[in-house]
Amino acid sequence: MIKLTADPSTDPSSARQIHTEAVSGVIYANVLGRSIQQAFGEFDLSPSAMCFVRDLVERLAPKDPLEEMLVVQALLAHARSMHLTTLSAAQADLDGIKTLNEYADRASNTYRRLMLALAEYRKPPQSRGFVHLDQASQHRRPTGRCERGVTS
Repeated sequence: MIKLTADPSTDPSSARQIHTEAVSGVIYANVLGRSIQQAFGEFDLSPSAMCFVRDLVERLAPKDPLEEMLVVQALLAHARSMHLTTLSAAQADLDGIKTLNEYADRASNTYRRLMLALAEYRKPPQSRGFVHLDQASQHRRPTGRCERGVTS
């Protein structure tokens, strides 16, 4: 359950809490809800999903809004992959299995790319050093020697 400290229509922190934890949690719960209900009976996944999203975001410690969005997108891509895999397992038709597995693979690849993007974004920029063009061209100037011998 989400406990807001202020009105989300006027407080950016509360609005972020709704749009990160609540919306993502509800989508996550909706994607996986039927599978969870089949396994555990009548069970409302939404409150625990919101708690899970909050915990995941805290543990991954996004440093800015872009990282926060990447974390949430990765979570939803992961949920989509799990959902499609579950649907595939329930198929009897070979074409349905093939199609759903292709979609699940695409969702897994999306998840992988999002995690790589997050890792790349978190890397500090690497300094390549500065070389003035005159210095670089001095290293390439002819020395007066040919490959097969010395010129005069």
